[in-house]
Amino acid sequence: MGQTQDRLNEALAIRDHTVSAHSFNANEFKVVLRHLSGSRTGSIQVLDRQSILLGRGNINDVAFDLFQDAVVSSHHAEIREESGRYVLYDMGSLNGTHLNGHLVGRAAIEEGDLIGLGRSGPRLRFELQRRPAAEAVHAAASDERVRSFVANAPEAPPRANQVESFPIQKLDGPTSSPERNLLLVLAALIGLNIALQIIHLLRR
Repeated sequence: MGQTQDRLNEALAIRDHTVSAHSFNANEFKVVLRHLSGSRTGSIQVLDRQSILLGRGNINDVAFDLFQDAVVSSHHAEIREESGRYVLYDMGSLNGTHLNGHLVGRAAIEEGDLIGLGRSGPRLRFELQRRPAAEAVHAAASDERVRSFVANAPEAPPRANQVESFPIQKLDGPTSSPERNLLLVLAALIGLNIALQIIHLLRR
């Protein structure tokens, strides 16, 4: 009965569980992931990006072994920087994504939180590493340049509702039926004359 209730509580938490997190300036930090279990146990990854993909295969930023970490899906989870905080997303994985033991669909992460990929899969600790001051200033300036560029980008010109049409000009030439007939007769006579001359030459 106890196990059934635990599973029920966990099922109720999926997709609706949200963990509160303090907002911070993401430009001042890098993400550090400490692998506590799984094929990469003991390794530490320092990641400097706004979106971090976790899954099996080398196409992911945090890549797990295809065989040793079989409970991990190809595109299992993603960590995104959103409005001064990091948020963990489950990407429709087969075995679910856990945050501090809770099954989640989307949840904000704080430093020290534990991420689990599947019930018995790899476990990682989420940490933040402060950037050197000069590096943080450069990152903030880059973000500001991007925002300024997007804000000041010129609008695309409106599409024309109608396509400009041009009159079709006809080439000058004989159009009346008698003129065409006369040309055909002349062409036939010329052709006949040439043919007679050729026959005459051949008979010599």
